[in-house]
Amino acid sequence: MATDLAKDRAARNLRKQSSIPSGGGPIVQLKHFAGGKYKHSISVASQAQAEAEQQQQQPQAQSMGPAVRLENTYQLGPSATGQFPLGQAGRVLGQILRDYLDGESYGEEFARTVSQSISQVIRSRMKELQSPAGRYKVISLCSIGARGPHGLSMASRCLWDDSVDNFVSSQFDNSSLYAVATVFVVYQE
Repeated sequence: MATDLAKDRAARNLRKQSSIPSGGGPIVQLKHFAGGKYKHSISVASQAQAEAEQQQQQPQAQSMGPAVRLENTYQLGPSATGQFPLGQAGRVLGQILRDYLDGESYGEEFARTVSQSISQVIRSRMKELQSPAGRYKVISLCSIGARGPHGLSMASRCLWDDSVDNFVSSQFDNSSLYAVATVFVVYQE
């Protein structure tokens, strides 16, 4: 422990006395001699090696070309053709639920895995529906439950701009299960 303290002090003193810059300069090494004395040596070969590595890296960086930087569009709302097609989205939502759940019976594991995959499919299909310049974030939720004598009520609350943000919902039920899928589309400025 005492030798570690001595090494730290010697290194600190050497840094104070040295006029060699710490970045990119020669490497300074401490050599330990008998009697607890230290002497520094400077490795010039390591400096030449570092310069050679820098020269090798420069042509690679130049071959990649300049970084592309896009300007802001300053678009604060969707264009008239950029509105999200809610009618078409509702039809697609109902079709996806029918395709996945028609003729199926409820099971816990089935409900968990299928609700996740339905939600992912819905999200990807809704992204396909929006125009290429669409700037909507799509949030999809799918809930599947067992059909029984009990009642169920679902509600969602959102903080958004009514003029550009919207939602669409669809439900499906058969003799053993029910499903509710909701998609929220939020305009991203």
